[in-house]
Order: sequence, then structure tokens, then C-alpha cells
Amino acid sequence: MMTERDYYKGVEHLLYSLPFLRAYAKSKEEELSYMEHDNLQGMSYDGVSTSQTFCIKRETEDTALGNLARIEGIKKDIKRVRSKINAIERSLDLLDDTQREIIECKYLLKMPLDTISDRVHKSKNQVMRDNKTAIRNMQISFFGPKAIDKESPLNHIWP
Repeated sequence: MMTERDYYKGVEHLLYSLPFLRAYAKSKEEELSYMEHDNLQGMSYDGVSTSQTFCIKRETEDTALGNLARIEGIKKDIKRVRSKINAIERSLDLLDDTQREIIECKYLLKMPLDTISDRVHKSKNQVMRDNKTAIRNMQISFFGPKAIDKESPLNHIWP
């Protein structure tokens, strides 16, 4: 069973991973574009000799089918990664402006606490509290009500 700390660390891991997930999705989209435009997509048999026997060679057919399977796999991978990216971005949209800025500065821009504190015009302690509150709110967005601390009165709503 996951602990409160596990959920907290899970959200932090997702936030630290966001720039890399975006880069991965972009790379896969470029690879897909290359494959769709540069590889064999289909053949026409309309009076064109494709080989001495007027048939497509087995190796060519295998290559074409393999490429189509790889294209479908890449599309599924992009969809899965984009879904994770969208979930992270939706949870960021639910935060108030200050919390979102703190999260973006800390996890996406990797700014030190002093710089974040100056940027949002709050003490370091308040920035740490706002960060903790934001992460706990995001826990619910990612993991559902099970991510709420067992001592929370809200757990009487979700037994």
C-alpha cells in the first residue's frame, strides 16, 4: 500500500518528468512524420511490373507490414505520453496562480528556493508551505481520494 510520502514523491516525479515527456512526444511525432512520408505505404498493380513474375516480393511486403505496425505502435505511444502530459497540465490548471508559479519554478525551471521566494514575493517558509499544499492537491488529481492522508476528515466521505 502506498503511503502519503509515496504519493507526494510520485507527483514530484511526474512534475520533474514533464519537460522530458514533452521532448519524447515531440521526438516520436517527428519519427512518425518521417515514417509516414518516407516509407512504403501501398502499391498499385495496374499494369506495372513489380518483379519478373508481376508479384510483390515477400520481403517488400514484410517490410511494408512491419512499417505499418511500427507506425501504429508509435501512434499509441504518442497518445499514451500525450495523455500523461495533459493530466499533469490539467492538474496545474487547478492550482491558484501563486501555487502554479511555485510549482513551475521549482520543478520545471529548477530554480532555487531563494529565487522562487523573491519572484513570488513570499518568505521561503511560505513558499515551502504553498509548494506542499499544491503537491497534496495534485495528489488527488493523479491518484484519486486514496491519496488523501488517512487522518484527514475527508476520508469519512471516501471510506
